[in-house]
Amino acid sequence: MAKKKSDTNRLDEILAKIEQGAKLSDKEIGLFQAALLIEGQREKVYNTFYYRYEKPEYETMSPAARSWLLPFWNVQQDDNKVSLCGFVDEDGKDLSDSQRASFLCQYLHELYGTFTPFKPGTASNEWRFFGPLWLMEKYKMKDSLDVVLESLRQDAFFHSAYIADHEYYLSAVLYQLGSDQIDILGKFLYEDGLIPAGKHIVFDAIIMTALHQPQKRLTAMHIASEYLKHCLEICKQGANSENIDYYALSLATVHLQNFMPQLKEIYQEVEIPPIIFDGGISQIEEVMKAKSIPFHIEYDCLDGFLRELKREPGSSPYWMMPYGDFGFDEKEEDKDDLDDDPWDSYEDSMFNPDDKAKRLTVRVELKDAPEPVYRELQVPSNMFLYGFAELIALAFGWKDFDMVYEFVENDGFRYPSDEEDYALTDDYFEMDTPYYTTIDEVLNKKSKSLQYIIKKGKKTLWSHVITLLKSGKYGPNNEHQIALIDARGIYPPKSTKNMEDYTTRLKEGKIRQPNFSTVQKNIRQFEDDNRPPF
Repeated sequence: MAKKKSDTNRLDEILAKIEQGAKLSDKEIGLFQAALLIEGQREKVYNTFYYRYEKPEYETMSPAARSWLLPFWNVQQDDNKVSLCGFVDEDGKDLSDSQRASFLCQYLHELYGTFTPFKPGTASNEWRFFGPLWLMEKYKMKDSLDVVLESLRQDAFFHSAYIADHEYYLSAVLYQLGSDQIDILGKFLYEDGLIPAGKHIVFDAIIMTALHQPQKRLTAMHIASEYLKHCLEICKQGANSENIDYYALSLATVHLQNFMPQLKEIYQEVEIPPIIFDGGISQIEEVMKAKSIPFHIEYDCLDGFLRELKREPGSSPYWMMPYGDFGFDEKEEDKDDLDDDPWDSYEDSMFNPDDKAKRLTVRVELKDAPEPVYRELQVPSNMFLYGFAELIALAFGWKDFDMVYEFVENDGFRYPSDEEDYALTDDYFEMDTPYYTTIDEVLNKKSKSLQYIIKKGKKTLWSHVITLLKSGKYGPNNEHQIALIDARGIYPPKSTKNMEDYTTRLKEGKIRQPNFSTVQKNIRQFEDDNRPPF
């Protein structure tokens, strides 16, 4: 009597036939579809069809790292994870940041190198993986980004054991470590030979950057847009399209409606498995317009994992609780925030802390005016352009600057403030955002002038030329000092309709010279309000 074949042997035969291009019987198709629902077989399918990554020779932990991280390495299912985290944290206080980062990277490399698939039905221990990530996030170890991305270069069995049930936490860690290195996240999306799930985790981190960091929003949107173009091309050639629904979910719940034309094209050109959206593109459009629906991942730190571990049995999980209602002492959390490096929140600053400030002297002159109108300013080179626009308005006597504007380089490259100018087309390559571009990037030894335009709707209202007059160094006690050092002419008030109206009112004496004492006072207040933290 012939020995009955095991499910594993059957699946191996089916996978071999698929790889050879042989036609499957209805029964084999049914067995293959069933395998996708069975733990152990599902992972084998994904590895067979997608996984081609050649793992490097991972380094093993040094004795010092092993000693420090032993609690994580030996963690058991019933251990108190919150206490464990505190213990390791406390134990590591004497370590330097570089030692701590080195030890954690060694730990993860050893985890990758020694991993063997669990038996189906065996409970995995995610804290062995996420505990070290919590420390990386807590200590802002941004240089460790690639070691975290390496977890998404592991096979389907590793993903199932450590990541699958907590993908949103990994997106949160990647956001925290990678939002200042968003180009690295973007490049990961194009890596070949990886299982599909890792891509939408990274995509979520990019969209989190667009959501939470306005000055990087346009860059993040551009990365997402270019990647969707890539997805369309490869899916039309037969590539797996199951991630598209996940990408659509991220974009729809952040309500980035500029992406709708791209999504419509993809859903029309490619057959998308309805993993998230049974109703296809029409349902996506409904979610996109429903502002009451929040981003499907509202985490901004891995502390959510700790909160989840503290949850009482039977209570709502962390991700279902109202935002802020996590049973933590908000005053204590605020105190923790104050202990962070102040530069870590520079998304709220008008200056880029990664660039040392030079003292620039610039002239901003109104073009086509009936008489010379200009202001000369001393400004730090690492000020973002959006802050520079506010400063210019104050120097000319305006307050509460709320106009649409753009900076334009001599070659036509634009930095518009209005996000509606950023159509998701090839024009992206001729634009960038003033929210993270500094003065030094557009005014320097190579490029000593640019245009500054204030707009009304789509039309130019006032046009200026900005000229770099001098570049020098700040003294130790006056870094980032801002000053109005020369002024000439009467600038058009906000109520002025156009240059003709301005010229008429100027001749009739209806526009008065601004009170420069008040202007200087407003600039000093602007400087105090936006002084970078030291």
